[in-house]
Amino acid sequence: MAGPSESEARDFALAFRSFLAWVHSDRFDDRDRNEVVTLVSDHLGVEGRETSVVARALPAFEHVNLQTALDAWTAEPGRRPCTASRCLPTTNRSPSNSS
Repeated sequence: MAGPSESEARDFALAFRSFLAWVHSDRFDDRDRNEVVTLVSDHLGVEGRETSVVARALPAFEHVNLQTALDAWTAEPGRRPCTASRCLPTTNRSPSNSS
């Protein structure tokens, strides 16, 4: 399987840079900003806008290790955990009251 052509790679890079510029733009006031973006921006400050963020899935069996690490981290003096959650629908179907 061949990779993308040079022009396709260039087009993707331009589109991705445009997307990043939109994500980091100041065109949104505080009412319209994504809750997660607001939390991360408030935590990282102005310098955080220059930092890349990468996410990856964590296998279910690693959740206990993550919780153990978080428990140890928050047990240190001067650290205060803060949690925020976001509920995402697990399906695209509309709820139904029918049996």
